[in-house]
Amino acid sequence: MISLIENICVEQKKWITHDEMMDIIVIAESTPGPVAINCATYVGYKTNKMKGAVVSTIGMVLPSFVIIFLISMFLNHFLEIKWVANAFHGIKIAVGILILDAAIKMIQKMKKTAFEIIILMIAFAMMMLINIFSWNISTTVLLLAAAVVGLASMPFQTEKCANSIDQNMVDEKSIDEKLINEKLIEEKAITENLIDKKVIDKMDINKSAVDKKLINENAINGKAMNENAIDKEVRN
Repeated sequence: MISLIENICVEQKKWITHDEMMDIIVIAESTPGPVAINCATYVGYKTNKMKGAVVSTIGMVLPSFVIIFLISMFLNHFLEIKWVANAFHGIKIAVGILILDAAIKMIQKMKKTAFEIIILMIAFAMMMLINIFSWNISTTVLLLAAAVVGLASMPFQTEKCANSIDQNMVDEKSIDEKLINEKLIEEKAITENLIDKKVIDKMDINKSAVDKKLINENAINGKAMNENAIDKEVRN
């Protein structure tokens, strides 16, 4: 269910982020009730407050309840039917693969710091030991232990966050200076282009004036030549 919920709520519908999904899983594992129902309640509350929480919870519980209720009414010893039992064996394998897929996605998307990796390795080792030796230790105990370790590391995390913030501020300042320089260069280029355009326009105007002057001079010379020719004809 975790893999399906993440696929629908995070990747397809984008109702919640991956970090919120991780927080939901932690809360759902720490509180009574199935993980799927707790996740559905949270997502419903976030999308439409109390009404959304009620509707999403009912929508998660009701279909399974109706299906199992109908099966129990019409089929006695449902799980003793051979083909049903074989189908459930296959479903168990598929469920295991889905859980593994969800775990791999969570590991890929979590922060890859030394602290998170150490917690991950310790939790994995403890779960393996609990399953191998059948220790009577609840997963809630592991979650609480991880919470205690997280609280104990807060001073170090705070200092690291402060350093990270300072570094981000320095990076942002460098980016701002770079943008300002690029803006100045762009404005300079625009100014140079405007100056070049004005110079070219002025040259075009001067050229037009020169051409006009030459045309006028040619017209005057032509007129003078015509007058001389006429005078010459008159004398002849």
